[in-house]
Amino acid sequence: MLAEGISPEKIHFVGNPMIDSLDTQREKAAQSDIREKLGVETGGYGVVTLHRPSNVTEPTGLERLAASSQGVSRASRYARAPGLR
Repeated sequence: MLAEGISPEKIHFVGNPMIDSLDTQREKAAQSDIREKLGVETGGYGVVTLHRPSNVTEPTGLERLAASSQGVSRASRYARAPGLR
């Protein structure tokens, strides 16, 4: 924003909606039994958010994401946002 000429006093950090949403639902998710119902081991899965319209409004975007996720190994370590366990 500074590079676009916006003065520093007009710039305010308001948070990260995806991380804020995760934080508000963390306890509820921890209490859920959905993994057992689906037969999924704890830690044996990854979570992907597809909240950007360009990812889901056109079939090719969603197909591209699905194809790229197929190559992810169970042994992979996933990047985590700072402050998350």
